[in-house]
Amino acid sequence: MNRISKKCGLLAIALTAVSVTANLPVHAASAYAVGWQLKQASKIHGDDITVLITDLGFKWSNPQTGVTIICQPPMWNVVAFGAKTKRYCQTPLQSFHCHAQSAIRVWAGYAFDELKLNKTGQSKANGFAVDEYGPAVAGGKSKHQEAVLLYRQTGFSFAQLKSYRGMPHEKEVGLLLSRLYNLPEKPGIPFIFRFRRKTYDVLRESLTTQSIAAARKPISEFSSPRGYKRVGTFGELMNDSAAANGVEGLMDSLGKPLYK
Repeated sequence: MNRISKKCGLLAIALTAVSVTANLPVHAASAYAVGWQLKQASKIHGDDITVLITDLGFKWSNPQTGVTIICQPPMWNVVAFGAKTKRYCQTPLQSFHCHAQSAIRVWAGYAFDELKLNKTGQSKANGFAVDEYGPAVAGGKSKHQEAVLLYRQTGFSFAQLKSYRGMPHEKEVGLLLSRLYNLPEKPGIPFIFRFRRKTYDVLRESLTTQSIAAARKPISEFSSPRGYKRVGTFGELMNDSAAANGVEGLMDSLGKPLYK
């Protein structure tokens, strides 16, 4: 075999190698979203909510209403779509607010997001650091006096928020979840919010996290459906009964309207 033939043979082998390499499947790390999956229950949105928090973004699914929300970097636009109504809406994260927020303000005269909470402690749970928050009250008073004062100011005698620290994109995801659940906006991923109305009232929970587990999901989890009608607000993409039930569920948990 002469030199030219040898060179042609080597070139053919090299081109074949390049072709084979180009057709190899994408590395698994880029074909999957890796992070955590939470199961939550909310007085506003119902039970069996799935929250997916991964390196590729956030997904929130509610089988009761048929609503799914996707929010991903770098733009962090909130895309919500309703499988039952075949509607969707899109808004920047900073402009997003829960559909129940205005109804709660009108009905009861306040909302949880109005509560002023201070960091009261730190612990660990499920391998994560946990920040704990409680109401800001004047010092130098007994617990009972503080509870009475807080109730006069806010309509609650006690409130407690717990949030996980260390999950992917916790700043953006924490903000979105806080607004979805109508909670005070604090760092981390909210997983418990409990409160007491009057000092003798039972302790109630408006947000509960039932489980948390490591998750590895295909990137198709973040695909949006096609053919849906665009609407202007989150409330519009839900059917009227689902929106009403969400507000009524929270109001039932609170009891009768409170007036400051």
